[in-house]
Amino acid sequence: MNKSKILLLNGSGFIGLHLRAHLVAHMGEDQVVATYNETSFPGGVKFDALSMDLQQAVPDLEVFSHAVILFASTHPDDCARNPEASQALNVTVVKAIIDQLDESNVCPVFASTEMIFDGQKGDYVESDPMNPVLLYGKQKAEVEEYLRGHVPGALILRIANVYGSDPAGGGIIAGWYKIVADGAETVKCASDYIASPVHVEDVVEAVRRLMESGCHGTYHIAGPQPLSRLEIFETLLDEIRKVRPVEVNVVSCSINDFPTVEGRPLNISMKADKLIAETGLTPRDLRLACRHLVDAAREIRFLNLAVEDSKLRAELLDAVDGVLRHGQLILGPEVEAFEKAVAEASGKRYAVGVSSGSSALYLALKSLGIGPGDEVITTPLSWVVTYHAIAACGATPVPVDIREDFNLDPGLIEAAITPATKAIVPVHFTGRMCEMDRICKIAEDNNLLVVEDAAQAYGASYKNRSVGSFSTVASFSMNPMKVLGAYGEAGCITTDDEDIAEKISVLLYAGVVRSEISEYIEINHKLDTVQAAMLLVAMKYLPARISRRAEIANRYNEAFRDFAVCPQSSEEWTHAYYIYSMQVDRRDELKKHLEDRGINCKIYHYPMMPDQPAYAYLPKTDLPVANNVVSRMLSLPASEKLTDDEVNYIIETVRDFNV
Repeated sequence: MNKSKILLLNGSGFIGLHLRAHLVAHMGEDQVVATYNETSFPGGVKFDALSMDLQQAVPDLEVFSHAVILFASTHPDDCARNPEASQALNVTVVKAIIDQLDESNVCPVFASTEMIFDGQKGDYVESDPMNPVLLYGKQKAEVEEYLRGHVPGALILRIANVYGSDPAGGGIIAGWYKIVADGAETVKCASDYIASPVHVEDVVEAVRRLMESGCHGTYHIAGPQPLSRLEIFETLLDEIRKVRPVEVNVVSCSINDFPTVEGRPLNISMKADKLIAETGLTPRDLRLACRHLVDAAREIRFLNLAVEDSKLRAELLDAVDGVLRHGQLILGPEVEAFEKAVAEASGKRYAVGVSSGSSALYLALKSLGIGPGDEVITTPLSWVVTYHAIAACGATPVPVDIREDFNLDPGLIEAAITPATKAIVPVHFTGRMCEMDRICKIAEDNNLLVVEDAAQAYGASYKNRSVGSFSTVASFSMNPMKVLGAYGEAGCITTDDEDIAEKISVLLYAGVVRSEISEYIEINHKLDTVQAAMLLVAMKYLPARISRRAEIANRYNEAFRDFAVCPQSSEEWTHAYYIYSMQVDRRDELKKHLEDRGINCKIYHYPMMPDQPAYAYLPKTDLPVANNVVSRMLSLPASEKLTDDEVNYIIETVRDFNV
């Protein structure tokens, strides 16, 4: 019989949870059977060791090569307070299970403890005599002796104090991290209680390797160095302080200063040389694990919209106060001032503020007479509002494939032009402008209109011309996430055409002129005065924002260029870096790697617009570059609010994945 399966007795505890996941990942779900007592999990087998026979729960024992015995009453004080109950669970039941496993020719893998030693010398090796002083240690030692006498081929694993790197998980450093995070002012730590703490992932890897190698006998699974409780806490605290200031009064004491039922052995550190020599496993350093836990607990948001700059906050509040004082909440003087500032920055004669970037693109198209029966060529890669704005006018969006820089490929536009084509809407994706001179030349040669969707690119330029300056009409979004972001929704439209500017001014006011006369069927798109007032303040900070974003992007480019396709600026292209998006292999794995370590990242914009359910009625277009790009694209935090430490951490974390 092929005995390839592993039986895990108690797959719901701290070690059991990790061991179950680890074995399933390496062997497959059908090769691992795990039991539980109280805390169930999918696929788990109910087994109450005190009231059930093992073969009652797992009748086909003969199919297993190994059975890992993890259940126990593990807290020394609980054992001492309830000696009969702990003896039944830790010894009597375990011996019975060992007998059943032996009868079915299943190798028992028994999880023992460092507590089988008296703590007089430390650095214990497997050949040192057991001399437990705690009842819990005596119970484990009794089972060890039973195994050696009855099942010589058994595997006995003396596991040191186990910790993990998950701040929400179990183990000593996670518990201490929570205490610090909760604001504890004083923490008492024993300086005389010494052990060899070991990471839970090293434990489960050691168990798997020992079973796979067919090892038997006794092994110590322990960390690389003996450490006191005080040293462990100070190591964790040191790593926390690298990220943020923490004020904690650390009090050194003896382990026996804590209330315990039985006095603790002092130095129960173990050496794992035998394990390392026979499996090649190198247990990880506790400091590195503490660093990973701290990193996992911290959160680097993709974009932090809180106004943390006190000077900026004061200016914003003053601007709002000014609006509240004059009371012109709709189309007040700040709206006109904002429009003038945008027009000047864009190199256009007119700018019209509107309620959102969505309204801006829709009204830009509407002002040009785009309507039913018209086709509008655009990119497949943008937020879905680009398509929505075209469709809301009654026109049909026609996607043309992109280049590796995420933007519309000018070389493919002419092939998509039909007699129904009315306009081209290039989207300056992530803040890098399209190749506008070529696009405008194609439009001119084919008598087409051009509307720049500059929602993501305020502040960008191409060949020394500002974004929005190439097209008949351009639309901008000042959504709070944008580089020039409002503190609510806002947008703007630019043009050199006085008639178009006038028409947009009427359309945004529900198509009404002179308060009551409706010339167009339209709804309200007005920009709030408060948003215009705050945008005027934000515009003063825009150069510094773009400069800082470019600095961060350049650092990313330098760090990632060997394994990623990175966004670039040049003498011709000035990137606004609304989003830092790169293309990488194993994108989804990298995303999980970063998010597991507290770094928020995103995939823009998937599914692409042509694949959205709302546009299922449109014919499908072959878009090979776009499909490849969106399968590899990942956007990292790159806001001007990131600290140098956060940028360094992001770089190190991405590099760690690619080493």
